[in-house]
Amino acid sequence: MMIDISSAKIEKIIIHQVGNKIREEGFRFSDKEANINENLNDLLLKHYLLPLSKTNSCFQFYHESDITLNEMHQFSSRIFNNPKTFKDQSINIAKHLYSASTHPNISGGDFIVILFSDIKLKDSLSYGIATLRIENKDDYLDIQDNNGVFQPLEKSGISLTKIQKGALILSTTNVIFAIDNLGQKTKYWLDSFLKAVPVKTKASCLRAGGEILKSISTKIKETSTLLNINDELDRKIQSSDEISLKDIKDIAKKHLNSEDVDTVLTRVSEKFGFELSDDIIIESKDLLPVAKKISNKTKIDDGISLLITDKNHHIDNVSVTKVDNKIQAIIDITIKE
Repeated sequence: MMIDISSAKIEKIIIHQVGNKIREEGFRFSDKEANINENLNDLLLKHYLLPLSKTNSCFQFYHESDITLNEMHQFSSRIFNNPKTFKDQSINIAKHLYSASTHPNISGGDFIVILFSDIKLKDSLSYGIATLRIENKDDYLDIQDNNGVFQPLEKSGISLTKIQKGALILSTTNVIFAIDNLGQKTKYWLDSFLKAVPVKTKASCLRAGGEILKSISTKIKETSTLLNINDELDRKIQSSDEISLKDIKDIAKKHLNSEDVDTVLTRVSEKFGFELSDDIIIESKDLLPVAKKISNKTKIDDGISLLITDKNHHIDNVSVTKVDNKIQAIIDITIKE
């Protein structure tokens, strides 16, 4: 989905402080919206709105029974319907974030809510709400002139170069663009706060396809089997403009038992949040570099792999012999003209 922010501008911005609920850190709400100047507008457009609009991580709101009961869907809709309620709804959003901050690894910090206007989506203009949580601040040096002595002062502040946790909600589509660069600690941002599930897009299907190939390769113990499946996948990708998920499944099931393949598909489906149906189509030109990155690394033995970095070199066969505490490997490599 192409988003154009060239004409976008900030209408409103407010900053609250939200702590960790399990540690009973509480929250503080700003009495007023923050002032906006041209420089701040340009900085936030460049460093916050632009990265969010360009992310390939697309989601949509989810609820078990009724989507209108999803808190973030409800609060953002109220702002879009009546921007005058921005401050009150931002407080509701901050309270909702606090209720979701129940993991011990979640750090309290500043929480920024921004209302953008004039975001171009296809042929229409859209409002956008960005929510940004700052869990860590960066150290930096400032220089102060102290009666002719330039003194370095250590300060801390919010980085403009990397969004820690962010989401962009648009008024004219149900797609949410989300970033979670600290997701290895907890999954609360997507699962509990936004309560969003991934959207099946061209980019997400490509990533899922790559994850399937990677997972299948780790399931295969025999090097010769791994070489065979890589060769077959390579021929299939090279011979057609498109490859379906069914094609990948069928090739995998020739070399792995069905249970192992189904286990891989279930795990990848859970990770990406959508059904891996047979009719998913991936363009070969997009999948090829992903497949090559996987197939270029050939396992010789536990803890030993051979990495091919020249595209003109191809491993035909690997013969491994173990004698006492030694491993002997004979590797046949074809060098293409």
